[in-house]
Amino acid sequence: INAAKDDKLALKTSCFYNNRYGSVLVDADISCAISERNFGTDNFNPSGLQSCNGLGDTRECKEFDSSSCLESCLDNWATLRETIQNGNGTKNMIILCENVTLFVDEPIMIESGDLVIECGRNIPTSENICTVTGSQTHFIIKGSSSLSVIFKGISFEGSESISIKAFASSNSQVTFKSCAWKDNGGMAVVLAYNEYDGNLFGGWNLADLSNSSVQAMNTQFETCSFESNNVS
Repeated sequence: INAAKDDKLALKTSCFYNNRYGSVLVDADISCAISERNFGTDNFNPSGLQSCNGLGDTRECKEFDSSSCLESCLDNWATLRETIQNGNGTKNMIILCENVTLFVDEPIMIESGDLVIECGRNIPTSENICTVTGSQTHFIIKGSSSLSVIFKGISFEGSESISIKAFASSNSQVTFKSCAWKDNGGMAVVLAYNEYDGNLFGGWNLADLSNSSVQAMNTQFETCSFESNNVS
């Protein structure tokens, strides 16, 4: 955004990521612009001038005041389910509000598309964690089409069956980055299985699971932790 002299600039609850030549250039006095609850990161100036994640002019940079993108963060399970269902089949990034606890009433189905579910944005994991808790299962990833799912900075807690059912086809992948599983029960915290080559699995007895001749979906764990889970 380039605000010319005498413009009346008001910028609220907006987010700027990885923009060339910075975020907001103000030709007039910065103090005359209104900036509230905005966020910026990785905005840069390739010409060697000062990079600014905020309001900038030739003399100074007034950094934005929020530590994460507030406009699009989600803070309840129903809204998260609706957002994922509406975005199935597309590329979508979902930001959970910092340190939120989401109470699960029924699992969320992820069936297509490329999806990232992240706790906050660019917040050190040691300072921020989002919690998903309760019910038998938290997420079910399924479908015969290729899909990619990434979870970042989420603690999965209190499931009674299987926290994550990774049941999609072999050309799909789920990645967990800086995630945790704590105080879960049931059969497993994560089960990777290609259900389209075997029996559908209700989740109570692994003995009911037939051998599959096809590879399950790819699962990756990076800097994750597992604590006080009682699975059998």
